[in-house]
Amino acid sequence: MLESLSNALEKESKDKETRVIILAAEGPVFSSGHNLKELTDTQGQEYHTKVFNKCCEVMTFIQDVPVPVIAEVKGLATAAGCQLVASCDIAVAADTAQFATPGCRMSSDFMC
Repeated sequence: MLESLSNALEKESKDKETRVIILAAEGPVFSSGHNLKELTDTQGQEYHTKVFNKCCEVMTFIQDVPVPVIAEVKGLATAAGCQLVASCDIAVAADTAQFATPGCRMSSDFMC
């Protein structure tokens, strides 16, 4: 998912016709963050580092895009999903939007 988002952002940011980028989701979840089932001991620390580095890269890229990036949040944004929203220039939250940072209770290692 991070790779797809990164590719789409890069493509749109290079398009001279792009005036704004709106990040939105279909369904009840805007972004649930990392899939913690993929971040097991089996993959090892190197894989975990790769995932979190990519997350940081995407969040930083959003901040550097030359056009405004708007998060349109209609559902749940949790963990790295909250970071995604915070990286945007503007966040528009519907009445149905919810935000959570469960990693804060666990460890700072779970945040990008």
